Formats: sequence, structure tokens, C-alpha cells
Amino acid sequence: MLALSSCNLFDSDKHLIGSYYLKHDKFGKAICYRVEESGDYVELINGAFGKIGFDDIYIIVQHSQYDYLIIPIYKNFTHFPEKGIIGPLNLIEFNKQKLKLNIKADFTINSN
Repeated sequence: MLALSSCNLFDSDKHLIGSYYLKHDKFGKAICYRVEESGDYVELINGAFGKIGFDDIYIIVQHSQYDYLIIPIYKNFTHFPEKGIIGPLNLIEFNKQKLKLNIKADFTINSN
């Protein structure tokens, strides 16, 4: 699931928040964490996923029609940005976690 610098070959990117980017190329898409010191990227989520959204603390991902992920946003550098990813969750579990964690994000970006 973790692949250092695999995102740096992508053709386009969209800055989400902090060190987090949505990357696209002809092979697919990924949500990546940019390592400031080296400029490399760490893939957090790749492959098929739909809508995404974020607030100041979390990125939410519709991983499939029935699965959702919650990615914590690290404001300070971390060697393990994949640590703490919650999911996959079904819609009921996702909504419970969203309330429990007080996530304000809505799905505002279609990653396709």
C-alpha cells in the first residue's frame, strides 16, 4: 500500500491541503503525501476511488460505492503518513466515525 516516490511520475496533480495531493496519470490516480525534504511522494490511497473531501484535520474518501476511508492530516512532517488511516468503512460506520471525530468535511471533489 505504501510506495515511496511512486507518485512523482504522474502527469497532473491537485493540491488538497498541507502536504496532501491528488495525483493523476494514464495508469490511475492516488492520494499522496509530499515529503518536503526530498520532494518525493508517498502513496496513501491508489486505484479506484470516487469523491473526496477534507477539512483541517481529515481527508475523507469514497473508496468504492460501499467503502469509505478517513485519512488523518499530519501538519508536521511524519515518516508514516499512512498511520491512522481508518477504514474501509461501510456508510453507517463512516457516518458514526465522522460524528465521533467531529469531521466537518463533505465530499466536494470528484476524483475522476
